Amino acid sequence: MIRNRFSVFQGVGPKTEQVIWNAGILTWDQFLSAGQIKGVSARVRQSLTEKITFWQAALDRKDHRFFAENLAGADHWLLFEEFGDSVCYLDIETTGLSANYGDVTTVVGIYNGQKFEVFIRDDNLAGQTLSKALANCKLLITYNGRT
Repeated sequence: MIRNRFSVFQGVGPKTEQVIWNAGILTWDQFLSAGQIKGVSARVRQSLTEKITFWQAALDRKDHRFFAENLAGADHWLLFEEFGDSVCYLDIETTGLSANYGDVTTVVGIYNGQKFEVFIRDDNLAGQTLSKALANCKLLITYNGRT
């Protein structure tokens, strides 16, 4: 999925991405092998060529840290195809985030690409069980997890 997106690169917005797609260029490889693209300046083309080459190398190395640092959190889901065997999706449900009321965690759900596990407060929700469930996870995708 990520190899089909151009707006993940700094300086490329949805409009430029759409111009690229409208030119029939749907993947990074197609972009690299394309000549001049109507609506994309030579400067933007050169910049994108450098970025795509660099990001492809990081994907080939399975460099999960690179993407954790360089890809917007909202776009981490795009990495599933590339990191499917080592990505985990984690969702935490709470009764509230106030310091005065509410439990910090009541339910945690983890999907590792093969199975979904649920951890419930006062049942099986504990540091050890979460650590075990996340042991092979190299990339963690959360839903509003930075909050």
